[in-house]
Amino acid sequence: MLTTEVDALYVSRVQAARVLDCSVQMIDKMLREGRIPASYLGTTVRIAVADLKAALEPYDPKKPRGVRVPRSKQVAAKATKKRGR
Repeated sequence: MLTTEVDALYVSRVQAARVLDCSVQMIDKMLREGRIPASYLGTTVRIAVADLKAALEPYDPKKPRGVRVPRSKQVAAKATKKRGR
């Protein structure tokens, strides 16, 4: 269970590492793999506490939790949609 240290809805990578008792590098790996979804504001990364709780469940690579779409693909999808394709 999460410690009482975390009362916020979102935490930083360092705080997430403390909560899960792992390294920041492990949090980064979990973010890259989509095991933990995150919100990005510029260079700031915030992770929802609810998503940390879900990360404590067994990981199934066939069931992605928070797959990020690269920005270039988002822009391309919008351009294609505007053209009516």
